[in-house]
Amino acid sequence: QKSLETNLFVVIPWCGKLIKMWPSSAATPKMLARAGRNASCRALAVPTATSSPTSSHAPRRCLSLSPLLCRERKQQQHHSMLWQQQPLLMQRSWFSTTSAAAAAASESGIPVVVPPATGQPSSAPSAFVSGSSFRESREQVGLSERQEAFLIERLPLDWDESDLNKSCAEAGLDLGEDFRSKILIMRSRLGRSLGRMMVLSPAHLPHIKHVCPPGTTYRAMDRNDVVQFVEQCERFVDLSDDLRRLARPEYFKRIITITEVPESYGRKDIAYVIKERCGVEVKPQDIVFRFKRWGRQSDTCFVICPTAKDADHCVAQIQELAVPKKAAYGSLFGAAFLWSSRATLFLSHPELDFVLDSRYWVFTSGWQESMTSDDLLGVLRQLKFRPTRAVRHYIPSDQSAAFFVEFEGMQRTKKAMTQLQRLKKRWRVKQDMPFFAYPRRIDIHRECETRFEDEDSAEDSDLEEPVHY
Repeated sequence: QKSLETNLFVVIPWCGKLIKMWPSSAATPKMLARAGRNASCRALAVPTATSSPTSSHAPRRCLSLSPLLCRERKQQQHHSMLWQQQPLLMQRSWFSTTSAAAAAASESGIPVVVPPATGQPSSAPSAFVSGSSFRESREQVGLSERQEAFLIERLPLDWDESDLNKSCAEAGLDLGEDFRSKILIMRSRLGRSLGRMMVLSPAHLPHIKHVCPPGTTYRAMDRNDVVQFVEQCERFVDLSDDLRRLARPEYFKRIITITEVPESYGRKDIAYVIKERCGVEVKPQDIVFRFKRWGRQSDTCFVICPTAKDADHCVAQIQELAVPKKAAYGSLFGAAFLWSSRATLFLSHPELDFVLDSRYWVFTSGWQESMTSDDLLGVLRQLKFRPTRAVRHYIPSDQSAAFFVEFEGMQRTKKAMTQLQRLKKRWRVKQDMPFFAYPRRIDIHRECETRFEDEDSAEDSDLEEPVHY
């Protein structure tokens, strides 16, 4: 490594850092194979221009490789200096920390036993706190110390409280005779279990997975997680009523969609973020979360803003907005980035119940109030659209007209959305204003059904894929 007269250097990268450099003469195939296995990547060969130190390319080669070698030598010298001065540095830091602790304790009247200056430990009990404890946060407490319950997921849908109580007893946990009051099952509005059950017990029981059916998952929960799970159960039962409330005509332009929401967030957390970052007060009941299959909360929520102007302001402010992943613990668990837009619109009217009889519809809004379906079809044909029919719907929030336009197939439907996107730019429509969208019905689960269409993978087809335009 001291000589730079070789023609080839073998560089093994690992996470963007340089681990080792071997000259080609010293690097054997066995060493390369072992380094390749350790680094989990391919060896990168970097050839040099010439092997002669008198060549014109030699200075360039030295400038490009010598800083790496010098950096390694400096690091080695720095580590050796630290190793030689480690007792002195530890003694100085110990003395300063001990002095500060003794001064603070003397003012408060707490007796402190300071070890002698020779560094020998004292046999008396000491109130001195180690220096490392000052660097640790008080909130960094292990989950086992703050656990209040645990969550069991992916259980059979026909299980109830008694079945889970038997599994807990086999795992060594006795819930007592009032075990039903300690088990919370997440159910739908129809009263059906979703396979998620929370047991209110501070006992750490990860081996219960082996007693339950295969595929069951276990997760310990602290107090904040318990509150969030109870809120999710309540919101999942009231989801149908919340969606109907979102579809009110007066809320058409006041709804914004926030994505990339951490799974630990609830209604109050989103309301707090909007109030602090946007200055807009939103009621917690005006925030509706989406849910995935089996009752898991999605990373998308819908917010009803007080006015349309406030909705525009929130959309402008919440763009890659950094928030803690867990609001209860600040920045200890990292950050997430929120995005907002008017990506979802809601409509509900008796006349629209049987309109979407196919998948080849496009919704467009913002047209003149006096415009009829025939007028829109004439305008679209002049713009080289090929619609088959149009259904008009009045928007009372801004006194405009909206239309559901049907096309012959999915290919022409996607092409129409591409043309509408060009018209939106040509007509200089505001980016945040809803000009067109792809309509679809909300998934409905009926009590008489045992197999739902949205959960049947056999019903999926190419037409269900996202529409790219």
